[in-house]
Parts: sequence; C-alpha cells; structure tokens
Amino acid sequence: MKFLVMGTGAIGSAFGGFLRLAGHNVTLVGRLPHIRAIERNGLCITGIWGNHIVKGFELYTDTERISDKFDVLLVTVKSYDTEDAGRRIRGFISSETLIVSLQNGIGNVESLIETTHHSSILGGRVIFGSVLTAPGTIEITVYTQPVMIGFPSMINPSGSMKTSARNLARIINESGIPCNYTDEIEKYLWAKLLYSCALNPLSAIRRVHYGALGEDEETRSIMEGIVREIFAVAKARGVPMFWDEPEEFLNLFYSKLLPYTYHHRSSMLQDIERGKKTEIDNLCGMVVKYGKMYGVNTPLNQKMVELIHKMTSEQKNEMDLQI
Repeated sequence: MKFLVMGTGAIGSAFGGFLRLAGHNVTLVGRLPHIRAIERNGLCITGIWGNHIVKGFELYTDTERISDKFDVLLVTVKSYDTEDAGRRIRGFISSETLIVSLQNGIGNVESLIETTHHSSILGGRVIFGSVLTAPGTIEITVYTQPVMIGFPSMINPSGSMKTSARNLARIINESGIPCNYTDEIEKYLWAKLLYSCALNPLSAIRRVHYGALGEDEETRSIMEGIVREIFAVAKARGVPMFWDEPEEFLNLFYSKLLPYTYHHRSSMLQDIERGKKTEIDNLCGMVVKYGKMYGVNTPLNQKMVELIHKMTSEQKNEMDLQI
C-alpha cells in the first residue's frame, strides 16, 4: 500500500518505519533536521520492538512538491496543527483514500472532516511510547495495548469503507505494531482523554512525575474532579464509555493505570520547558468546549487550561528575554 505520514515525529516515525520494513511505499513529511538525518543514514529505530535501520522512504519537509494520491494518510501532527495538515493533504486524496488521525485529544477527526471534505476518516487510539532521541532516531519505550482504529459516530461508513479499515488494521498489525479495528473508537478515545486530562496538565503545573500526584490528597481530589467533569460531559453529549460511573474508572486508574506510569514525566511540561505550544486545548479545552455546548460546568478542566496557557506564555517570555 501507499502511505503518507503527515507529521513525522516520534509516533509518525514509528508507524512509517514499521510499515516501510513490511515493504510498503511510505512517504514521510517532517521537520528538516529529522528528514535530513533519515535521508543520510536511514531511520534508526531502537527499543522494545528491536533495533532497525529503515531506508527507502520518499522524504519531504513540505507538501508543495508532492503530487501523488495515497491509499492511506496517517495524520500524526500535534493537535493544534490538525487544520493546517488537513488543508495541506487535500490534494493527495482519492475516493478510496483512508485518513487516520493518530493524535492526542479529541476533535481532530472533526477538524479533518471540515478541512479535507472527505468522509473516510478514522480515529486512532495510540498508547505505546515512542521518543525522538536524536534527528533520525526514535526509541520505542513502552507498550500497553494495541492501537485501535475505527470510524467515529459522526461518520456513517459503507460496508466497503469498513472492509478497507479492517484491512488497514491488519496491515499495521502485520508490520509489527499491534493494531485492531473497532466499531467503538469513541470509547477508546474518551478513555485516553480521561487519563490524559487527569495527569498531564497537573503534572506539568506541579512539575512532578505522575506517581507524586496520586500520593498527595489535594492533587488526588483535583484529578477525581476532572474525571467526574469529563463523565458528565460525555453523558450530556451521548458519548458511550467503558464505565458507567466515574468511580469505576477511578478504581482502575489508581490500581493499575497510575502505578504503571508512576515515574512518567508529563510531555506537556516538556513542551512548556522547550518553549513549544501544548495540546491542552484538545484535552481539557475540548471538555470545556463541549461542557459549554451542553450546559455542563467544568471549572477544574477550565482551570487546567488557564494555568497551562499561563505557564506557556511565561516560559515564552523568559526565553525571549534570554535571546
């Protein structure tokens, strides 16, 4: 199959690398240092899924010189770049093309529908860890569950679209990245949202690892409040969940999810420290947005958004002064 990876960072490189190892035609679009290193030495993959040097990609730092149509477009840009990515990939879409959002947060599929005017768009839940350790090199650090892909409720897929999506899941799985198709992708996306909103911003604000949040009475109370707000919004929006009540998720959260990532450091904090934008608007920000739409108060998620934006602004000002 013919793939284009739009946003070749750590996750995009993992998908592109393993699909290329499996013999597929893969085009990577990414930032110059990373693309130049891959062009020179190949993509180096290390970590728990083995060590590989992958070559034979089509490589680009922008989309202006690409004129092909693709079977599959994998969107792995940061959530705040989704609209721009959608506009840039419009010319690569045929009637048979599948677009897959493999991004954090929610609202990405909706953005891609609006900007591409295409209907064969899948959401993807990714919870394996990949780190860009140097230009041209990634490390697969942790694996918990298979990638899940599927059509969200706003899309009414035909039988042939579902067949193509199931075939894509099989191809990704056979490449070495565990992957399944599901008809309940929103359950998986909102489950990840619960985990991400509870931990990522608060870990950045307190500048501590995830485990420390569970050991402090105040931060436990805040996390539990964030989770309850998300459940209330999901119920108002009619989003199906794996758990009927917040307490069911919180029991899993404290018994398994948090201990497993006890020493994990917030990626949001790392973005802030590097002077980069964060994905807070597609995490807690979307909870706030949907809350307003359905008349659900979300003060804790709102506070997370405000504090992360404040930290980002202060860090940027500090870096500007240093320059």
